[in-house]
Amino acid sequence: MYWLRVSIGDSDHRLHRYDCPHIVPEESEDIGVGELKEDGGWLKFDSAGEAMKYIKDERLPGTIDMCNFCKPLDDLRTEPMATLKVEQAESNTDQNSKVIKITDTKSIWKRLSKRFLGEK
Repeated sequence: MYWLRVSIGDSDHRLHRYDCPHIVPEESEDIGVGELKEDGGWLKFDSAGEAMKYIKDERLPGTIDMCNFCKPLDDLRTEPMATLKVEQAESNTDQNSKVIKITDTKSIWKRLSKRFLGEK
């Protein structure tokens, strides 16, 4: 479970884990809990990815900063972002193919593609 502090005024949104001591979801006249008001609000999401998707889908300006205390993205790497199956050209058997799980789309992809596919 994650809390996202949406700040409409300065476009500085902050993502926290549910157990972070820096979460203060208090409703006020300008800030809502579970809804957005004039200055923003606190929204609850099941995953950090859902929170990021919400900001993108709602086209809210600004970026999401991660809380430095609870580091909510440390546990996002448990599931791969993509899988890549590489088959060797000599044969089509499953013994010669490998499934690669990619958790970082840029740096790891470059290293793995060079390792398994060779240089361009």
